[in-house]
Amino acid sequence: MQKLTLQSKILFSEFLSECIPIYALIPLMFAGYANMNAFQVGSLLAVWQVLIVVFEIPTGVIADKFGRKYSLSIGKAVRLFCYPMWLFFPNYLGLLAGLLFLSLGDALISGALEAYSYDELPDKQSFNKLRQRTVAIHLAAFTTAGLISYILNADYHLILITSILMSAIGFVASFLLPTDKIHQSHKYLTLLKDSKLEIKKNSNTLYLFITTSAVLALLVIFIEQLNIFYKATGISDVIVALLMTIGNFITFLIFWVSHRIEKLMRDVQALLLILFVSILTLTVVIKLNAFIQIGMVFLFVRIVRLSVINYSNDLHHAISSKTRATVGSISSFFGKILASLTMLAIGYVGAHEIDIKLSISVSGLLISSTIYYLHILQRQSRTLQ
Repeated sequence: MQKLTLQSKILFSEFLSECIPIYALIPLMFAGYANMNAFQVGSLLAVWQVLIVVFEIPTGVIADKFGRKYSLSIGKAVRLFCYPMWLFFPNYLGLLAGLLFLSLGDALISGALEAYSYDELPDKQSFNKLRQRTVAIHLAAFTTAGLISYILNADYHLILITSILMSAIGFVASFLLPTDKIHQSHKYLTLLKDSKLEIKKNSNTLYLFITTSAVLALLVIFIEQLNIFYKATGISDVIVALLMTIGNFITFLIFWVSHRIEKLMRDVQALLLILFVSILTLTVVIKLNAFIQIGMVFLFVRIVRLSVINYSNDLHHAISSKTRATVGSISSFFGKILASLTMLAIGYVGAHEIDIKLSISVSGLLISSTIYYLHILQRQSRTLQ
C-alpha cells in the first residue's frame, strides 16, 4: 500500500506541475502575443535550449549531492517566476528573462524525477510502470491545459494567470513528497569524477543515453515545427489547442496501459517505425488534407516517444544510484546542443519561407534514423551483457 501511495503522490505532483495552459501555445504566443517575426521566435527557442544546456550538468550534480526531492522542489519554484515575466513584460527581453527562469527550473527538474523514483521504488518493474504512467499523466495534464486554453479562448493574459496558479500548486505538491534516502557528502568535482568512471564503465549505456536525449530533443523540435505548420494552414489558435487536447487524450490512454504491452512494443517497434515513417512521407508527398497530415505526424511522434521510454528505462537499470542524476545530465547536455542547433534551423526556415512540409519530412527522417541507431546500440549492449 505504501508503494501505491508513493507512486500516487508522484503522479499527482507531476500532473499539477505540467498542467500549464501556456505550454501548448508558447511558439504561437511569441508570434501573436508579442508580435515577433519567425527569426525572433526561433532565436528565443534556441536561447531557451542553450540556457538549459548551460545549466544541465551543474544541476545534475546538485541533485546527486543535496537530494533529488530538493532539486525537484527548487526547480519548480524557480520555474514559477517565468510566467509573471511573460505576463507583465510581453517583449523580447521580458520573454528572454522568463526563459531564463524556465530553463534553470527545467534543468533542476531534468533527471531528478527519474533518479528519485528509481531509488525510492523497490523494484525495476515498479519503476518501468511509473515512468510510462508519468508520461501518461503528463499527457493528461497537457490535455487539461489544452481544454483550459480552449475555454479561455486563447486569451494570453488569462492563460498566463492560470499558469501561475497551477505552477504554484504543483510546487507545493512536489514539496510534500517524501524526502529521498540518498544523501551525498561528496564534493562537486568528486561527483563529476565518479560520473566519468561510471560512464567509462558503461560506454554503451552512455551512447544510449546520448541518443535518447537527441531523439527527445528532435521530438521537441518536431512538435514546434507542427505549431508553425498549424499557423501556415490558417488554423486558429483555439482550434490548435482543441486538436492538441484530443490527440493528447488518445495517447494518454495508450501510455497508461503501455506497461502491459511493453514486450510486444520491443518486438515490433522497428516495424512500427518503418510503417509510420512511410505513412508520414506519403502524407507529405501526396498533399492530403491538412488535418490528416497533422494527425499522422502527431501519431508518429507519440509512437516514437513510447519506444524511447522503453529504451531509457533500461538505461536507469545500468547506472549506480550515487551518480544517477549527474550521468543523466551529462548525456542530456549533448542531446540539447543538437536541440539548440535545430531550434535555430526552425527560425531560418520561417525567416526564409522554406516549405514547412519539406522541413517536417527532413525532421521525420532524422528522428527515424536516430531511433534505428538507438535500436542497434541497444542490441549491441545486450549482446555484451
